[in-house]
Amino acid sequence: MHKVNRFKYVCPVCRDVFARPGNARLHLTRTHGVLRAEQGDKIERFEVDTSTLPIVIGNNKMFFGNTSNVSHLVTNKELN
Repeated sequence: MHKVNRFKYVCPVCRDVFARPGNARLHLTRTHGVLRAEQGDKIERFEVDTSTLPIVIGNNKMFFGNTSNVSHLVTNKELN
């Protein structure tokens, strides 16, 4: 049986979502040029809840909504 990861981790700059905090830190360094010493102690995380899942749109940008009543997902073009 596979381990279920209950948490997702969020880039504080662009709100991209990652499965592991190390991936979020690496993204911060490579993409945004934020040094490890400047990243702080903890990466923001949220617990995955089946009743209110984050809806991933575009390039892993997250939007919180209840998946039971979502009739339309917003695209990147609609956001701009």
